[in-house]
Amino acid sequence: MEVTPELYAWLTDLNILSAEKTIKLKKDGKVFVDEEIVNNFLNGYYIDKILHELENLYNKFYKIKLTYTEKLIDIKILQDNIKNNKNDKNTRNAIWKIISQVTENFGIELNEEHIKKLTNGDVNALFYLLNSIYSLSGELMKRSPDKKGINYLLIEFFLLFLKIKIKI
Repeated sequence: MEVTPELYAWLTDLNILSAEKTIKLKKDGKVFVDEEIVNNFLNGYYIDKILHELENLYNKFYKIKLTYTEKLIDIKILQDNIKNNKNDKNTRNAIWKIISQVTENFGIELNEEHIKKLTNGDVNALFYLLNSIYSLSGELMKRSPDKKGINYLLIEFFLLFLKIKIKI
């Protein structure tokens, strides 16, 4: 599977990918992710970590306590069953149905067609999902009150201009 450098950096930041094991840089700037890692993604591994991180961003941004990702506990048993047969489509389908219940709560719909593609190992469907979660995470991080964006800088400049020193 090929991913953008931004998506690769995000997955690396989440400690899911690392340069020594997973990538080959292509001439077009995209990053090629190792087949074993892709197969793990297709079997639902790492998705729980990604969705927990997204839920944490939601909780921090909206100052609430979502617990959507608690449903992901159910995929652990299924993943134990799939270890011996990494291409078991029935188990993989069940995993993606559980994941889709969680992603739907974040506004990322995985319809039956999308689940079928993921079940059948479609890396484009996987890239679409990862990119959707990455985009949503990026939006939440940009809007986070902890991030000092352009509005903060304008206010600080204005306060400096007026020679008023208060902490925002």
